Amino acid sequence: MAEDQPPATAPDDADDLSNSVTRRRRSITLHGVAEQTNNIVNRARRSLTVQGEKIARQVDANWESHETKHASRASAFKHDQVNKGLHLMRDGIKKAGARVPRGAPCRELTIYIAFFVCYVVLVTQECDYIKKTYEIQEGLKEMFVDDHPQNFENVQTVLQLGRSNYFLNDFWSWWEENVEGALYPCCAEDPDSYCCDVKPNLTQLTSGVYQVGAIRVRTKKVQPNSCSVNSRMTDTLDELGVKCYTDYEDSKQETLPYGENDRWVWSDDETAGYSSYGRTVDYSYSGYIVDLPRSWHGDKDCEVKDSYGVALEADAKCNAGGGKVLAAMKEDLLDISTRMVVISINLLNPAHNLYGIYMLGFEFSSSGYTWKLVRFHMWPKRNYIEQGEILIVLLLIVTNTFVLYFIMDLVSQVYRKVTRIQGDQMAQNPLTSLVRSWQIAIPKGLAMYFFNFWNALELVNVSLLVLASIYRIQMAYNGWTTNEDELKNLVGYEYTNNEFLADINYQEISCTALNVLFSFLKVFKYLRVSPRMYLPWKTLERASTDLVCFMLVFVGVMFSFIIVAHLVFGKERYEYRRIETTVKTCTMLLLGEFNVRSRVK
Repeated sequence: MAEDQPPATAPDDADDLSNSVTRRRRSITLHGVAEQTNNIVNRARRSLTVQGEKIARQVDANWESHETKHASRASAFKHDQVNKGLHLMRDGIKKAGARVPRGAPCRELTIYIAFFVCYVVLVTQECDYIKKTYEIQEGLKEMFVDDHPQNFENVQTVLQLGRSNYFLNDFWSWWEENVEGALYPCCAEDPDSYCCDVKPNLTQLTSGVYQVGAIRVRTKKVQPNSCSVNSRMTDTLDELGVKCYTDYEDSKQETLPYGENDRWVWSDDETAGYSSYGRTVDYSYSGYIVDLPRSWHGDKDCEVKDSYGVALEADAKCNAGGGKVLAAMKEDLLDISTRMVVISINLLNPAHNLYGIYMLGFEFSSSGYTWKLVRFHMWPKRNYIEQGEILIVLLLIVTNTFVLYFIMDLVSQVYRKVTRIQGDQMAQNPLTSLVRSWQIAIPKGLAMYFFNFWNALELVNVSLLVLASIYRIQMAYNGWTTNEDELKNLVGYEYTNNEFLADINYQEISCTALNVLFSFLKVFKYLRVSPRMYLPWKTLERASTDLVCFMLVFVGVMFSFIIVAHLVFGKERYEYRRIETTVKTCTMLLLGEFNVRSRVK
């Protein structure tokens, strides 16, 4: 009966098993919690490590920044200024785009480019004769300057005593071989030759180039004892009979008649010649004038004084003839007080309708040296009605229309500027009178508008365009007034003064050259509105102060070298004898324009 009963320990085993399971579960739970805790701790440790490394790197960076704060401050300031400038430029581009209506810059640029193209074509058509003037000048140079035993460059101040006075031997040798030989080919040797009977026609100098009218000789003299001599030497020089003649000045020029029977008379006529001429000093238009007659014989009983003296009226003067005038000139026209001789020859080239003037100049220095100078100028005498000038007339009409448009646009912009300032003045101070507000607004508006570089350039460009048009009208008027009677006077016996036309044409060409340059620069005024062009122009504007300072330093250094070159080489070389010539020589050296062989010699 006892064997059939269950063991007494069975319930205890069940409890133990249950407790074991419970402990197992509790152990697993505690292990999970411990693992999670370890994970949290590890993550916290890693996070703290990362934060610590960041803090350490930041501390190191701050320490390095503290050590190099001066250098980094300058670099940071530079970058800040660059960024600030870029932002300002971008803002300026936006503002410029907001101010200017869409399409306005393109429209203005298109109009201006059309004008520029027309103006360049006009200039090339009008100045087509320049290449011909070079060829004519070379031919005249071979005739009067080169290709002779006694050529132009051999004239020196070798003074010899003869004929009871001083005369320039080299000058008259050159004169007889070049000028006298061209004007009177064989009269000096055979006065009875047929070639001395000059008929009223043109004298051909070179192929296609003719002499027009007579040849004019103009001289300048200075007064005796006009030097700044030491007072202790004045009495001694007077006792020795020495007269001092200084360099030429208008206040010291001689105006009294001189020569045999006072045949050479000073003239103050503006038609005598250029008012500025020379390599060393400038001369007024006055002087002693001698017009060489084209006929060798002249009137039988006429004397040189009757031709150039003051005894007879201008319309009563006779023709002494080339033979008598030349003999008198060689006798006493030039002496030790003569400072300048200018020989003027009027020219005509009918093949190209060119008129011109050829001038040979001699300046006799008080130091005993002769300066030679050749001036040549030719211009077309247009009347703008010929068939070949139709294109020029059309281009003139178009370009002058553009110029009128630019003038109106400039006036309207200035008016808007002044009106805006006047309105602001009235708004700020309503008690100001209308007249007073305009008195304040006009000068202020003009100053503010033309203080801008581009506006000032536009004003200069328009002014030069108007001035060139005025010169062109003067030349055209002279072409319109040329008739058969004037042409007969040109080929007659008297001197025809065309020097004022040469001066006008020279001024016209100078204005035209400047207009082409300024007109090209003005294109950038319209291009700078574009964002691509605005940025570099704004950069240059901000750097303008530094650029100006650099240029001032460069000019100062250059001027110092010029002074040194003048002082060191001025006594030996012509290129450095004066400050003006030294400036030109140093500038050409800087540009690399010099003759290496001559420098080596």
